[in-house]
Amino acid sequence: MLKEHSDQLEKWFNCRSNRERLVLLLVGCLCIYLVWYVILARPQAIKRAELRQQRTVLQMQARVFRKESQDILQEAADDTLKENILLQKNAKAENKAPTFFLPHDADQVIQAILIAQQNVRLSSLKNVADASGVPTAKYAYRMDFESNYFDTLAYLIRLEKLPWCISWDNLEYKVIKYPDASVTLNMHTVKTS
Repeated sequence: MLKEHSDQLEKWFNCRSNRERLVLLLVGCLCIYLVWYVILARPQAIKRAELRQQRTVLQMQARVFRKESQDILQEAADDTLKENILLQKNAKAENKAPTFFLPHDADQVIQAILIAQQNVRLSSLKNVADASGVPTAKYAYRMDFESNYFDTLAYLIRLEKLPWCISWDNLEYKVIKYPDASVTLNMHTVKTS
């Protein structure tokens, strides 16, 4: 049956003039192209356009997120700076310089440092005392911990908000495996009240 239909179609096609055959071939090719375009090419083009649009939206969201995080970090740094300026102004207004604490207050400082650690893995906290054993105006510590950049920054801000004026002599930040880093902090404390 299929063979009969194909034979009839072939006879019908062969009976046509060369011009009609050419038109029929062009119409057939056009139909094949349209079917290919509707089934394959157009859906892929639409999908590519949707993916480009999604990528653009994600890039915009990432820019907004980066801007918001930078604003938050800047705001935290500004707040810390303002707080330090207020403390300095208050100390000047009272004509009272910050008092240094002696080693017997050390346990309170160590406890406050340990409580302040969130998202920070403390490796060691050492008292770097004067070799002579004589009480000095500053009490020094060496702290080793592991964290990432933003958690380290947040931890240092929390340390600055403690009731003792904590000053660091140096901070060594070594990236172990991104984003984790090993941090060594040499600091000394001054009691402000």
